[in-house]
Amino acid sequence: MGLVRAWLQSLRLLLDVAPSFAWLVNLSMQDYPLRPRDAIAAELCRAPGRNYVTCEPLAALPFHIRRRPWLMAFEGRDRLIRTPLPRVGPERPRIAWKGSWWHVLDRAFCCWIVEDLLPRRYLAFLANVQAPDELVVQNLLMASPFRDAGRTGTGTSSCGRGQTVALIR
Repeated sequence: MGLVRAWLQSLRLLLDVAPSFAWLVNLSMQDYPLRPRDAIAAELCRAPGRNYVTCEPLAALPFHIRRRPWLMAFEGRDRLIRTPLPRVGPERPRIAWKGSWWHVLDRAFCCWIVEDLLPRRYLAFLANVQAPDELVVQNLLMASPFRDAGRTGTGTSSCGRGQTVALIR
C-alpha cells in the first residue's frame, strides 16, 4: 500500500501546486515514450476528459489473482506477508477490475479521487491487500462518474471491458 499512499500524496500535492494541470501521466523510469512529447500532448488535447487506464475483468483472471482482494496481506520489514485470512466487513466496495499501475488521468478524475468519499472507502478496503496498485485506479474509475467518459471512437478511454487502452501505439 506504500506505493498507493505515495501516489495519493503526490496527487494531492500536484492539485495544490499546479491546480491547472490537465492530465496526470504515471509512468516508471523504464517506460520509454515511442512518440515525441508534443505528439502525446496533441493526442491528449484531442480527447479532453478521457482517462487512459488498462482494465481487465478480475473474474476472467486465474484464481490466484482473483482471490487477492479477499485475502489479508501485510507489509513488514520490506516484505509482503500473505495470509489465508479472508477479508470481512459490511463495507466492501465492488472490486471487479485489475490492471497496470501506469495510466494517464484527466484532472477532473484526479480531483474526484482526492475529494469524494467513495475513493476513501476503496483505499481503506485495499489497505491490506496484495498488490493494491493493480486494483485501485481501475476500480475507482469504474465506480466513478467518469466511467463512461469518452468511450467511443479510437483510443477509447476508461476501461474497455477486457481491453487495454493505450495512448502510445
